[in-house]
Amino acid sequence: MSEFALAPVPAGASTAAELAARIPIPTRLPPRYDGQPLQHFSNSSYTLFLACPELWRRKYLRGDRPPKTAVMVIGSRVDEAITGYFQQQLEYGQPPTLEDTLDRYESTWAERLDEDRERTPVTFGELDEPTARAIGIEAIKVTFDQLIPQLGTPVAIQRRLEWPLAPGLE
Repeated sequence: MSEFALAPVPAGASTAAELAARIPIPTRLPPRYDGQPLQHFSNSSYTLFLACPELWRRKYLRGDRPPKTAVMVIGSRVDEAITGYFQQQLEYGQPPTLEDTLDRYESTWAERLDEDRERTPVTFGELDEPTARAIGIEAIKVTFDQLIPQLGTPVAIQRRLEWPLAPGLE
């Protein structure tokens, strides 16, 4: 297993900056599986590092990734469609219709699935691809019917969260 040198934890930290300094982020990182240096930690990467450093090492340093399942693909595509719904509402002041959202979901399904397959194998298991796609359509319909009416006007959409590593960090 790779060794990590962790930043020292200050004793008696009380300010936000002092508390942030206590987060155990490695100060020396080995290269990724593709030979490139790590440039940032995403929220999921950092959370995995805290929960299981060995699994983090296998995923981010060795490039071992389990196949994506049908459920993971459905969740990603539905998330993208609903995020697009709220993004359009924020940008143009008017949300797209259910039909527009379903059209976006359908039109990006194959393209995004190909992108997923380039990164890692995709296994649909007991579901075939048309069934998985149909489950996503139903999830979007339920979201429009039951969830969106309860939410009100959005103020923001999901953002990418990452922690850049300091310049010069080994």
